[in-house]
Amino acid sequence: MLRPYRAQWPTVHPSAYVDASAQVIGDVTIGDESSVWMNVVLRGDVHHIRIGRRSAFGGGAVSLTCALSPRLFRKRMAQRSRIWMATV
Repeated sequence: MLRPYRAQWPTVHPSAYVDASAQVIGDVTIGDESSVWMNVVLRGDVHHIRIGRRSAFGGGAVSLTCALSPRLFRKRMAQRSRIWMATV
């Protein structure tokens, strides 16, 4: 599900896949040929999350942001990963 936060909607490339059970909230950009699978949470409420080309988030992965740590992902993320402050 794509949801806005403070009028900021997620942006998803047309070739990307986002499962219906995923929660993608706020300032999140998902690049081309990327995938976001079951029960993933991507919460771009405090800072942005950028998911690069051909990245994959497995079932149950969670990424949150804090004031000084935006997220940029360019690799596959394991299922049930919890990511708070990282550039991967």
